[in-house]
Amino acid sequence: MQLLTANDDLTQLTGGRPLDDISKMPSDDRRAVLCKYLVKEDPVVVQEPIAWSDEESIGRFLLLKRFLNNDESRQHLLLEARRVFYEENSFIISLSGFSRFLDDMLGDWEDAVAVEILVRDLTIKVERQDCQCGQLMEHIQRLSYFAKMPQLQKFTIEWYTPPKNVDDGLPYDWSTLSSSNSSKGTSLHSVTDDDSTYEDGGSNETLRWETSDDDIWSLDGDVHG
Repeated sequence: MQLLTANDDLTQLTGGRPLDDISKMPSDDRRAVLCKYLVKEDPVVVQEPIAWSDEESIGRFLLLKRFLNNDESRQHLLLEARRVFYEENSFIISLSGFSRFLDDMLGDWEDAVAVEILVRDLTIKVERQDCQCGQLMEHIQRLSYFAKMPQLQKFTIEWYTPPKNVDDGLPYDWSTLSSSNSSKGTSLHSVTDDDSTYEDGGSNETLRWETSDDDIWSLDGDVHG
């Protein structure tokens, strides 16, 4: 990502107008300006350390934060930008980084809405080696409370096998678990690519999950680790 100076980047945000003019805009217009500045079509891949991230949306927010953080009169604009960042972007994170993500990677805030209440679209990646011996269901149960958040529109758990040495001759295998809300409740399922097989000829298994009436993740069928 090309490095942006504070002057150049904030000019892009404001369109040459003073930040105070943006603060005085009607809320819908102000949100539209912040969305144009902070929200991208592709998911934001979250990796630590966040200050070194090459994600444009993260870099732009941190730049705006540095510019506004010491100005008490503009804190409301910064908090609104934070809300837009979390609500309107989609995110991809590792399972190991999930707790840190909910603690707010963008900094410490007073009187700010919790991240878990803002995020609408989240994908969590889990290495397949961490899903043996029933551990996958433990992970899902740990995450089930997040899936109940009323603002959540899409919640995906993606488990995968990291690529091995090319000499091993093994395919890069991954599967996706996706949750979707409907009038019939919430379901979590995975169907692997039918064409993806290991060298021994064995095909990948199809796993299915669904929520029971008491919102506890249950497993439909047997799973062999």
